[in-house]
Order: sequence, then C-alpha cells, then structure tokens
Amino acid sequence: MSDAPSERAAGSARAWSDSIGRLARVGSIETAEVAPPGSLLLVVRGETVALPLAGVVDLNAEKARLDREIVKEKLEIAKVVSKLGNDDFVARAPEDVIAEHQDRLETFQARLVKLTGARERLERI
Repeated sequence: MSDAPSERAAGSARAWSDSIGRLARVGSIETAEVAPPGSLLLVVRGETVALPLAGVVDLNAEKARLDREIVKEKLEIAKVVSKLGNDDFVARAPEDVIAEHQDRLETFQARLVKLTGARERLERI
C-alpha cells in the first residue's frame, strides 16, 4: 500500500469497523501507510486493502494445498480431453454423455482458473 489510504476509505473503515470486525472475526480495522509483511493485497472499489495473513494462515501449507488441487484438476481435464478426442468414443457415445463430458471439462477448466489465480495471489505475498 504505497499510497496513503484516502480519507473516504479511512472514514469508511472507522464507520464500519464494528460490523466488518464481527463479520470477518477480526479484532480491529486499521488504516496504514504500508501493508504489513505477509499481507494479501486486494483492490476493493478502487481502494487497496491489506489482509494480514502472517501468523493466521500457514502460507506454505496453503500453497502446497493449492498446488495439489491444481495437479488434480489438470489430470481431470486431461482425462476428459482424451475421451472427447477419441473418435471411437465420440461416435458411439449418446449425445447426452458427450454433453456431460463437455460440461465436466468446462467445470474443471473454470476451477483450474480459480485455483491458479488463488495460487498466484499467494505467491505475491
């Protein structure tokens, strides 16, 4: 957070700190000139928000978990792509089975995008 928080953002943080604190289950909401080390930076309505994760989340364990999930999704995608790429399977399978495999492929690909994005965000912490 290289730029100082805007007065509007600081005012919003003060006004909503009790509600945000209860919802997020955090003790306090603070404004700062610089994000604490180990923080995830998010942009919310044009304002940069730091979510300090150091000591709360084991970042290495979370990265490893995401890496495992990414590998799993890639394997599932490869299986479906292999089936859909098999001319014999496509010729013999009913249309609803082909459609189901295409839906599964889209689901796996969407999940892979989300997992990869989450992993990349953790890498920047």
